[in-house]
Amino acid sequence: MGHELISNFMAVGLYLFVIPAALIFGLTLVNRNTKRLLATAFSMNSQVYFGFIGIFLHEFSHYLVAKLFGHKIVAVRFLKLPKSEKHTAYQPEVDSRDRALGYVNHTWNQRNIYQVLGNLFIGIAPIFGCTLALLGFARLLVPSLFNAMTSLLQSPASLDWSLFFMNLTVSNQSFWLWLLFIVISLNISIGGFDLSRADLNNSWQGFISFTVLIVLVTLLLTFVGVSTWWIKLITQFGLIILIVLGYSLVISLIAHGLVRLVYYFKIK
Repeated sequence: MGHELISNFMAVGLYLFVIPAALIFGLTLVNRNTKRLLATAFSMNSQVYFGFIGIFLHEFSHYLVAKLFGHKIVAVRFLKLPKSEKHTAYQPEVDSRDRALGYVNHTWNQRNIYQVLGNLFIGIAPIFGCTLALLGFARLLVPSLFNAMTSLLQSPASLDWSLFFMNLTVSNQSFWLWLLFIVISLNISIGGFDLSRADLNNSWQGFISFTVLIVLVTLLLTFVGVSTWWIKLITQFGLIILIVLGYSLVISLIAHGLVRLVYYFKIK
């Protein structure tokens, strides 16, 4: 029993916490640096010009999940141009919302475990919202790429890359549709995947409750002797997250590389 319990906790820790957390922080760091390069090379507003679709999806994801968990929306702006941070004795420092590219302010009942737990998912919602949007645009504009991705999801435990490349090259997709998809994907990546400090702090409030819940469920199912299906479900979930968010990370790294190239020639 002790060996099984340790094994189960290791599987849960890896597939439900380590893999998603590593990808979420990776996406945040890459895209935060991308936006910083844009702001430095051009202006603060360039983040909006090059990433407005992603910014809208970022804030809308927060909003949608906050409503799902019964939070009260206090103020919301899905997209806005940031104001300058400069201030004088006659002009006090601007509010943090004025420097933001968008915001969703919400309140919740601290005694409601469902609403407290929701903070975790509200905070990280843009990562999954933007990823779903990337997959949706792939399905609409370049079905061959979408079919290639879904072929990996069919058996995440044993990735069949030959099937992936076969689906990717099975049809002659229009060059212009590919170009449109690339432009939209870069826009979503630049504006959507950067979780702010407030997003991460908000998620932490729900993370503790979520962790306690998962630990209790794992303990109960292990002691009862019916944990096999639970561990299999967690493993499948972790592998799917690895594939889907890994795809988003690849798009983000491409966007970062292009922006860094522009930044290099701009300051040279």
